[in-house]
Amino acid sequence: IICIELFLRMTENKTIRFSSHPYVNYIGTPNYKSADGLSMHNSLGMRGPEITVPKPQGRIRIAIIGGSTVYEEFVKDWRKDFARQLERELKQVYPNKDIEAINAGLPGWDSWNDLVNLEFRLIDLDLDMIIVYEGVNDVHARMVKPAAYKSDDSGNIIQWGRNPCTILLCFSIVQRMIQ
Repeated sequence: IICIELFLRMTENKTIRFSSHPYVNYIGTPNYKSADGLSMHNSLGMRGPEITVPKPQGRIRIAIIGGSTVYEEFVKDWRKDFARQLERELKQVYPNKDIEAINAGLPGWDSWNDLVNLEFRLIDLDLDMIIVYEGVNDVHARMVKPAAYKSDDSGNIIQWGRNPCTILLCFSIVQRMIQ
């Protein structure tokens, strides 16, 4: 078991897709790239190519905010996500326009996360349009005891942190077996 554990720890991919953040609890890990290269985040932690700041003159910049329906977790290739499809369609309709669509969604995010993300992370991108595309995640914020509901969503979210584990459960092989 110790040999298997050492092998798993030495060979497993250490990059994680999401990182903790003080305001929205978690964001896409900046500069993340999956082992197969199909999924990636830019330096801001948003799925897709790098975003030029400041925005080039004449560019129309659209941000799509929301949860997993925007991030499209099950679409492996970032070049096939909702934002890229929208960008391609708009460029076909308006071929003389410089149009950029930004995938600013993350799985599990609700309208509260979208608002905080917009206020603290997207506002500096000089957006021309914001598309809000939310699914059922807003319902989850209200699925707490009525007394626990808070307008700042603190009754719903739990801050990310590393949970202590017993010695046996810290082993990668044991964690993979119980997943």
